[in-house]
Amino acid sequence: TKMTKSFKNKDAFGVEAGKTVKFGLGAFAQATLNYDLAKGVNYKSVATAYSKYLQNPGNVILDWSNLFTFTVNKYIGATVTFNTRYNDLEVKHLQTQHGIGIGLSYAL
Repeated sequence: TKMTKSFKNKDAFGVEAGKTVKFGLGAFAQATLNYDLAKGVNYKSVATAYSKYLQNPGNVILDWSNLFTFTVNKYIGATVTFNTRYNDLEVKHLQTQHGIGIGLSYAL
């Protein structure tokens, strides 16, 4: 397709220009926690670590995402997210992201 051909000539998602596949071999570990802190308050945490065996196996990608979900009542809910990422293979510094969301719901 036209879109596929346009991506072949660019470096994208770690795949070199002119190629469509990239091979990788490494170790991946993940830990997940899902816990109700109180009535209407849930905490979910996912931590991952990845190391490439074929390219600098001592360098790692660490990712930790945290999600707090609040149920205020049957009409109002809220979320708070905090994510941390350290990519020793590319960026080589700590990155953080956070967000707050408020939702309204009504059943028809």
